[in-house]
Amino acid sequence: MADNIQSGQSLQPITKKIITAAIGAAVGLLLYYLFVLGPKNQAQQPPTSLQSAAVVREHNYDLKEGVDYGYTVLLTDDQRKAGKASAEIVMFSYAGQRDGKHQIHARQTSILTAYECAAPCEIIKVISAMDIDGLRKTVNVDRLRPSPNMIAALALQDAMTGKLEPYAEYQGKQRYGLWVDERQGIVRTALR
Repeated sequence: MADNIQSGQSLQPITKKIITAAIGAAVGLLLYYLFVLGPKNQAQQPPTSLQSAAVVREHNYDLKEGVDYGYTVLLTDDQRKAGKASAEIVMFSYAGQRDGKHQIHARQTSILTAYECAAPCEIIKVISAMDIDGLRKTVNVDRLRPSPNMIAALALQDAMTGKLEPYAEYQGKQRYGLWVDERQGIVRTALR
């Protein structure tokens, strides 16, 4: 490596490989958390005094904060046995619909992960990218078959049934829509 620096060769390809590996690892952990530890492999919890057994909702989300929607990952039996007392809430933002595909976003520091599906949702495309200058086009793509209680599948179901409002980002006074494309990476489009 010292020879590369002395000869003036760029370290950029090595840096991109490291970042791509980091994105892949982060996506893998996020997917494991959302889809393996998520509610599909959990026993149904009985209602507590804080929950009502007769709650009927028109949507799947448990919480709305601005343009973010929260979905609760129920505790597994192993987590309860280990002493964990509360469930995690995973937050998604709805990016909107393009070409018949709906996309929701989950952000973890500078990693933006998009979950994309068209109705009927038979395969969820998971696209992750670093939201950092110069790296927005470096993406990792996975595909998953949804199950009825997957957190991302529940959020996409809400999106497809019109229960979520699209979000936008602001840079100064200009509004931008975000979309994560498997070829172009993170794409920001000026909105009116």
